[in-house]
Amino acid sequence: MPRVTRSPRSVLFASAASMAAAFLATAPTRPLAAPAAASVQAPAVQLGRWPANAGHALLQEIAAAEAEGLDPADYQLAALTEELKRSGGGPTFDRMADAAALKLAHDYLLGAIANKAAYDWHIERKDGEPSQLAMQLQHAVASGKVQPWLRSLLPQDSRYAALRTAYAETPETNFVTRGRLKANLERWRWMPRDLGADHIYVNVPSYTLQLVDNGRQVAEHVVVVGARATPTPAISYAAEAVVLNPWWTPPKSIKVSGKGFVNSGGTLRQPPGPKNALGRIKIDLPNPHAIYLHDTPANSISPRHRAPIAMAASACRTRTGWRKNWSGWTRAVAMRWNGACAPMRPNG
Repeated sequence: MPRVTRSPRSVLFASAASMAAAFLATAPTRPLAAPAAASVQAPAVQLGRWPANAGHALLQEIAAAEAEGLDPADYQLAALTEELKRSGGGPTFDRMADAAALKLAHDYLLGAIANKAAYDWHIERKDGEPSQLAMQLQHAVASGKVQPWLRSLLPQDSRYAALRTAYAETPETNFVTRGRLKANLERWRWMPRDLGADHIYVNVPSYTLQLVDNGRQVAEHVVVVGARATPTPAISYAAEAVVLNPWWTPPKSIKVSGKGFVNSGGTLRQPPGPKNALGRIKIDLPNPHAIYLHDTPANSISPRHRAPIAMAASACRTRTGWRKNWSGWTRAVAMRWNGACAPMRPNG
């Protein structure tokens, strides 16, 4: 399959000396006074690897983690504060600060929950290598950039920032809403930091789909997602093709009567047609979960407002200059998401 590539874009000692004045006596018979000794202030003694300013910066960021939906107590805020106040730093504070900073860095970068699969999360991260955090922390402490480094590990996406704002503005007495916002802040920390300049983003809780082209949202559509008993898993795969008039092979979890289906080698398949469960279009993204974007046969929804049809039209218009010309879709076109060309094909 032909591929389209795009050029990468950026998807980042002064010293002061003092001199002592020498005063001469006005009386000629009085001996000259000896020059006064220069006053030199001894440098502050650093008791450990963590200087006091770096320690205070860490305490500030741990406290700020509450705004990210995290609990500062999980990072030993009280114990660190007490130890820094008591000792001013040193080996004990170094050990405590290292442990707290690395845990906070990990949770900012990858999320606090380890078993993500328990929440039906199947998006793999190719970025965010936790083995590099210790070295990065050492450099941040030495350069006095502990807090900026920690903040850089958080998602920089505007949608994460919007969640954080909503979380801050929701009253603490509203436990349900704050709980949902907190959970979604955590899920965003599980996400890859770079979603690609071109991508399709399905926001399952809000029932919306966003088509992003060149880093800019060009379309948004309403979608239907899995029911509570069969929720839509969190996945990320390349969209490879737009299938016109698709066949539907029901998964084993769905029982069908057989009426209106064709037996193909012992497998029941529903042929294309006005009653096909996938409607007129399927956007294919091969994956082991049998999840894809598709149309609906429901007549109550206008074809131009059904997400896969409208999105395919938006993408075609974006890439080739075509307008929403339904008859023109029988021609082969190239649609690119995440760098891959997705040819249209008539069936599948």
